[in-house]
Amino acid sequence: MATRIELAHDIRCSPDVYWRQFFDDVLGGELFTRDLGFTLYRVLERSERPGEIERRVEIAPRLSMPASVRAVLGDRFRYIEHGVFDGSRYRFELL
Repeated sequence: MATRIELAHDIRCSPDVYWRQFFDDVLGGELFTRDLGFTLYRVLERSERPGEIERRVEIAPRLSMPASVRAVLGDRFRYIEHGVFDGSRYRFELL
């Protein structure tokens, strides 16, 4: 069963600037690891075709978990974000 979550944020820059920064691998790595404290941000794959960018990123957030949750998820929880940008919308799934 898939869950749909929709988020809206007011971001004060042009769409071109936003997407250029969103797909900047160096900036993304710094944001997640240095600024947000994640333990891992690694681009696994990235491909660009006319009108489309696809990428897979491995991400490991730093989590404070109760022992019972840690027993289920393990000490090294991480996920893969697989997303496709069609020029106006980024759709992704977490694996």
